[in-house]
Amino acid sequence: MTVDVQTELKGWIGQKVKTDFFKASNLSTFELGVAVKTYAKQLCPVKSGRSRASVSLQMYDRESGFNEGGGFAAATDKIGRPGDKQEARVGSAVPYYPGHEYGTATQDAQSSLRSALGLVQGRAYEVFERHGRAALRELS
Repeated sequence: MTVDVQTELKGWIGQKVKTDFFKASNLSTFELGVAVKTYAKQLCPVKSGRSRASVSLQMYDRESGFNEGGGFAAATDKIGRPGDKQEARVGSAVPYYPGHEYGTATQDAQSSLRSALGLVQGRAYEVFERHGRAALRELS
């Protein structure tokens, strides 16, 4: 006995799936990066405001936060863009910022970047899941 099964293919959408999930992942990474940047600015020790103003988010195709929220950061205080399209960098290129973050021989650490990452880290799964589900809904 044989059974003939016919299926009607409505077109291959594999590339659209890849593209939509890449966008969802990129949006998730950006959202988490913005959250880390926002907390880092709030936690940053302030004297002149340069350190706080220099904390920024850089991605391959976008940025956020430089010279935002008072103070003034020089153009040389901007961190570099990552080469990977799925990577977010949050930080400061102010020469004395590592002293804030890790401390010095005469100053205790006042970590803002690591503390900010700790505050956001637990939300990563929820953010990626939310954007992934939204991408799936758009496909149906």
